[in-house]
Parts: sequence; structure tokens; C-alpha cells
Amino acid sequence: MTYKLSAAALIAAAALISQPAMAADLGGDCCADLEERIAELEATTVRKGNRKVKLEISGWVNTAVLFWDDGEEQNTYVVDNIADRTRVRFRGSAKVNSDVEAGFLLEIGARSGRNDRVSADDDEGAGNGIDLRHSAWWLGSKTLGRVTVGQTSQASDGITQISTVGINHAARSQVFDWNQNFGIRRSDGTQSGATWRNIASRENPGEGNRQNVVRYDTPTFAGFAASASWGEDDVWDVALRYAGEIQGFKLAAGISYTQWTDVDTGSNTGNTCTRQGPAAGSNAECQSLGLSASVLHTETGLYGIFAYGYHEDDRRAGGITNVAANLVDDRDEFYYFQGGVQRKWLPVGKTTVYGEYYRGNFGTSGGTAAGATTAPTISAGAGALISSEVDMWGFGINQSIDAAAMDFYVGYRNYEADLTTVNGAVGGVEGFQAVLTGAIIRF
Repeated sequence: MTYKLSAAALIAAAALISQPAMAADLGGDCCADLEERIAELEATTVRKGNRKVKLEISGWVNTAVLFWDDGEEQNTYVVDNIADRTRVRFRGSAKVNSDVEAGFLLEIGARSGRNDRVSADDDEGAGNGIDLRHSAWWLGSKTLGRVTVGQTSQASDGITQISTVGINHAARSQVFDWNQNFGIRRSDGTQSGATWRNIASRENPGEGNRQNVVRYDTPTFAGFAASASWGEDDVWDVALRYAGEIQGFKLAAGISYTQWTDVDTGSNTGNTCTRQGPAAGSNAECQSLGLSASVLHTETGLYGIFAYGYHEDDRRAGGITNVAANLVDDRDEFYYFQGGVQRKWLPVGKTTVYGEYYRGNFGTSGGTAAGATTAPTISAGAGALISSEVDMWGFGINQSIDAAAMDFYVGYRNYEADLTTVNGAVGGVEGFQAVLTGAIIRF
């Protein structure tokens, strides 16, 4: 009888041969015992579907404790940090020839108490669950660039969050991760009728997202790389990025421009046009620009980050039904600054100490959920919201633990808002304060 032995079989056979031989064990059952050992080894082995595609599994877990104070109530929750939330990533690649490579990206996100979904009345934050972040294949050439097809990042995704210090898991320009779903209180402690998500854009104005797109990325030339994407019905964007080092300064920057005609009411819309316009079903008309830049002095560890973006919704005036068209502001924009120092003061890894400031100006219902056609009503006397101005300042520290591929962080943020309604400014709005401390561990 002929046996075809795999690598696992050879290992098992070697293990048997290395044991002291016993005359009583060399009977006719030797092969049956060997096959049983092989089956046990193969049952405990993780295998790929084929040997042509190289598979890499990676990801991270990022959870934290959120201490918050909305001016009337204080509490503490255990949350997922949505800034770089928990995920697992499957990346595959295979060489077609010396120049061309094919591959795929499949990424699954996990959630349990998202800090952008918890509120004074809800510590679950949309509950436990998983969702699809990326599902796309790509074909790339060293000389011609890469084409990607599927659900993945637009060219503009991450354009307002470029950093040379790598602490976006702790502090980034998208500052409403910590308080988005909390209600805004008046000075008497009562709820105003609006949440921070109602008055501020869900994503940074100008920031991209993950969509069903066809994307093209050029090769990198002298530190510069360009990209473009198209998808949905319809959105297109272009972006240019740079990364390099000049005379002891590490630099990174990017800029993008996006246009939307898609009236998308889905949950993964970011800054899409959500207004129906004068006629239900009509095409949307939106455009946005986003940019950011970061510089790090490698010798001293001093660094700075600047981000800016705007988003315009040309159909907003006709789409908001409870505000007169002449009062509607169709533009949202923001500025963000972060600065600090990153040094290896401790042998375990680099320490980053930072401060940050954010200013956002948002037009009528700029942060209202996708598909909404009315602006938030603050109170019976004040009427509907037509604009808002939000200031945030904060500071924090991040400590890397290189041996464990882990970072510990703690940060503080203070938020303040000025709201303007159809009947004038709303006075006495309480601010919001929060401390977020946690850790991210990568695998």
C-alpha cells in the first residue's frame, strides 16, 4: 500500500522514530497509529486555501475608560475608542510577475460601547457587534501604480488626520469621538434638544470615508503620491500626499478635493450630500476640501500638526423645511492644531506629550444624521438651529511599550459651543468635559 505524506506527516513520523523502539510495538498496527497522529496534527493546524497567495493576519484591540461631565451629570463608562477601534485585518498578495502583484484586503471591525455612541442615558453605545470595513481586491505595478475595487477607503480618507508621531489612536483632528451623542444642556441643567452630533459634522469637513469605489494610486515619486477614486452614485475625489525627511525634519502632508451628487441616506456616509434639494430624488450638489500637515524635528522630538477642511452642500437651503432658505448656511469648516514633544525618556518606548485645539463653524443642520430634512429645534422660544461654533482644547500623554506593541494613553478635552437659531443666539449653554484613558495593543 502507498501513502502520500504531507509535511505534517513527515513531522509526525520523525517524532515517532525519535522515540525508543519497542519490539512489541512493531506489529501490523504501526501505520494505523501513524495515520492517527497525522490526523491529530492536521486538525490543529491553521492552513491557507492555497500556497500561491501570501496571507497576513493583523489588527489591534483599543478599549478605554471614559470619564465625562456634561455640566449637570457626571459618570464613567468602559468604551471602545472609535479613533482607532478594534479590528482584525486579512491581507493577501501574490506575485504575477517581477513587476505586477495582485492582492486583497478584508477588514472586520468590532464594537462594544463605542465612545461616539454612548450618552448620558446609554452606556452601551449601540451595543456589541461586528461590521465590514474593507472588502476589496487590487492589482498593482511598481511602474504603473495600483487599482483597487470594492469597499475601501476613498482617496480622501484620512486626509485630515496625517501625523508624524503616530498617536491618532489617542488624539486626532476628529475631536467629536468623545462626546458626539451627548445632549447639550442649558445653564439651568435641562437638555437643549440638540446633541453635539447635531451641531457638528459627523466627520471632519473635507474628510473622506470608506465607500464602494474604484480607486487608483500612483507610484511614489520623490516622496509624492497621488490617488483618485470614484463610486457610489456618484462621488469622485482626488488627493495628493507627501512624506519625507529634510535636514532633520520629518514631514508629511496631504490635500484632497471631493464632489458628490449622491443623496445617500446610509449609515456610512461621512460628509456626503444628504439633502434632497427642491425636489425629492434630485441630484445632490456637494463639494469639499481637506488637508493636513505634520512636521517632527527628529533631534529634539518637537512636533506640530495642522488640519483644515470645508464642506459645502448646495442643496441644503432647499432641503431644510423648517428654516427659511435665506437663513440657511450651507458651509461647514474646521481648523485643528496639535503640538508637543515625542522623546524616548523611558527605556520601554517613546513618550508623547501634547496639547490640542479645535475650532469648528457649522451651517444649518451641518451635523444632523444622513437623510434628515429638518434642523434641530433647540427650544420652543429659540426655534430651529441655523449655525453653531464649537471650540475644543485639550492635552494628554501617550506612552509606547515597544516590547508588547502596545500604547497607553490618557487625555483631557473641554468643549464649548455657541448656537444661533432662527430667533437669535442661545445663551447659557453648558460645556462638556471628558477624560479618556486606555490602551491599544497590536497583533
